[in-house]
Amino acid sequence: MTLQVNHLPVLTWNALGLNAAAMDFPSEGLTSPALTVNHFYGDAEMEKDLSPDEFEARIAALGTSNEEEAVVAGKFPIYAEQAFPTGIGADVGRLMREAAVPGTVLTFPETCKPPKHITFRYTIPAGAAALVRLLIVAKKGSDASVLLYASSEDTAACGIETFVYLEEGARLTLTTVQQMHGESFFFHDIGGWGETDSSFTVSKLDLGAKTVYEGLNHTQAGDGSRFSADLGFLGLHGSLTDINYNDVFRGRQADGRMTFKGALMDGASKTFRGTIDFRQAATGCSGDEQEDVILLGDDVVNKTIPLILGEEEDVEGRHASTIGSLSDDMLFYMQTRGIDRVHAEELMVRASLAGIADKIPSDDIRCGVNTAIADIFKPEVDEA
Repeated sequence: MTLQVNHLPVLTWNALGLNAAAMDFPSEGLTSPALTVNHFYGDAEMEKDLSPDEFEARIAALGTSNEEEAVVAGKFPIYAEQAFPTGIGADVGRLMREAAVPGTVLTFPETCKPPKHITFRYTIPAGAAALVRLLIVAKKGSDASVLLYASSEDTAACGIETFVYLEEGARLTLTTVQQMHGESFFFHDIGGWGETDSSFTVSKLDLGAKTVYEGLNHTQAGDGSRFSADLGFLGLHGSLTDINYNDVFRGRQADGRMTFKGALMDGASKTFRGTIDFRQAATGCSGDEQEDVILLGDDVVNKTIPLILGEEEDVEGRHASTIGSLSDDMLFYMQTRGIDRVHAEELMVRASLAGIADKIPSDDIRCGVNTAIADIFKPEVDEA
């Protein structure tokens, strides 16, 4: 099934094909993943196996809206038919409905406080394609943490659609880790909505799958809201990574930050779209995005299009990008200290991803991530 995904919020010069992407989801063998939930919040409410109609009715009841902004300086906005916008887009919702994927609603009441968290572990059977729908609602003043972990021991496909709604003063930390088999397919589509004084922190780490689509759209609807996103990725040999992140400011005095760090190895390709969108009346807001990519092969493909869109003047928007390979001077410096090229590359990748890996609130998953990174750089041993 081919889906039109990761649309830029505005049309731009399309010679590099960055306005959107086509995602071919391998839907044969569609099944439900094996799910283990570690439920540490005794007062959190979890409703499972909601029908598509029930699930979408719960989302509609939240009262979100995808209002068009004015056309300024030739900027023509593009909007999919989503009242609760997501990063990958409306076609993911259509896929979920056509496949009749049941939904889960997780609600954190006001009494939820850290440091405990809930962990969802999705294990995808070999050769299967699994789809997941999740709505997380953080009630007024709650402070919660959720970890999503997807893995497979053999080639498989996994798609996750996550909606996050934060009431006034709510705080939520969402951590996701993908460690699928090296020939697998993975996508994760996130839609976030934050009311007044809410705080949404996202940490994501993509390791393993050969084809990865990541999308996130967070609407900072309320005054004084906060948003922070860190995405780490490691594009292995011949892999494809396609990313679309949007931070939309609709309230006043809001702050948003997005950081993207990763490495691309031989034959890997990555497309990154990152948008900071200041809507009308979003005065006094600050948005920042930073991308750092290490190129570890001569035939990698890296495409980047950072955007700052503004309907207000009293805002502060920044973006920066650092893309390149290890310099000869750096390699020489390390070699003089007994560190060869492979280990030098491993050190740089570890340093790039360590800040995100350290945020994983599970000791065994965090150790597994560090081991997986180390294994990538182990020399191949002939079995002759």
